[in-house]
Amino acid sequence: MAWVSPNSNWAVVTSGAKAGSAPGAPLVPDTRVSVISIEHGVPKLIQTVEAGLGPSGVAVSNDQKWALVANRVGGTVSVFKVVNKHLVDEKIIDFGKDSNPTTVEFLPNSQDAVVVLRKRNALALLVREKDGYRAAPNMVSVWSSPNTMDISHASGLIAVAGMDKVAPGVSILRANPAGLHELYRFPVAPGPEPLHFSPDGRILAVGSVNDSNAHPERKGSVSLYHLDEKSATKIAEAPVGHWPQGIIFSPDGHTLIVQNNTDQSLGVYHVEPEALTFERDIPLGVGPSASASAW
Repeated sequence: MAWVSPNSNWAVVTSGAKAGSAPGAPLVPDTRVSVISIEHGVPKLIQTVEAGLGPSGVAVSNDQKWALVANRVGGTVSVFKVVNKHLVDEKIIDFGKDSNPTTVEFLPNSQDAVVVLRKRNALALLVREKDGYRAAPNMVSVWSSPNTMDISHASGLIAVAGMDKVAPGVSILRANPAGLHELYRFPVAPGPEPLHFSPDGRILAVGSVNDSNAHPERKGSVSLYHLDEKSATKIAEAPVGHWPQGIIFSPDGHTLIVQNNTDQSLGVYHVEPEALTFERDIPLGVGPSASASAW
């Protein structure tokens, strides 16, 4: 996974796995996190640090003073202080090896953060302190097998995709002074991996794999939902390629880009008030698997 600064001049990249000790051996969990400088569009490795086992999701606060890394295999979150675009190891927050932290995101206040604990079917709130972060005592239950999460900085809503094989769905939450509070849940198509809010926070795009990663005859899909404080209403749906991963809205919210991992392409769609129209595919030559935007 990767975090890229809003001005695109530096990035933090996690390495969840690495090659085994012998040719053809299975992948093994890694611990490395890399810091990349991007000057004039040219990336350069400037630092490599150790996180926990199996680093996955990564987030940097809006003030770019703190970085958090969710370590899936180790069951921890690594807390780093950011100094001159370098990571300084501060502490480890341990949720237990059976927790499987997958995704971490900062709340709109850029102080506190939220981490998805997949095997606990829960979210944990990380509270800012002088020396870094601590985990709030109470976790919040969400839809079974949560994996990906997005937080709207416009509306403050939190969306978490639950990848339950029998009944997949999305939980919608909000943070308040008392902690995290689930507002409601709604069902979605099978395999909801990518999801992303529109820039104004009113629309949530949910991509569904639909087993297209294992069955070539099937395709993925993307659905748009209008959200308020009480319910989600589906307003549009369109087929996408095989094994959709990341989703990106354009800054004006009128274009949606879906990453098709198996097809090694980007699908471009036009977003209308209640319609989603396919425009074109952009071939990449590699399988895209994660995305993010600064809005």
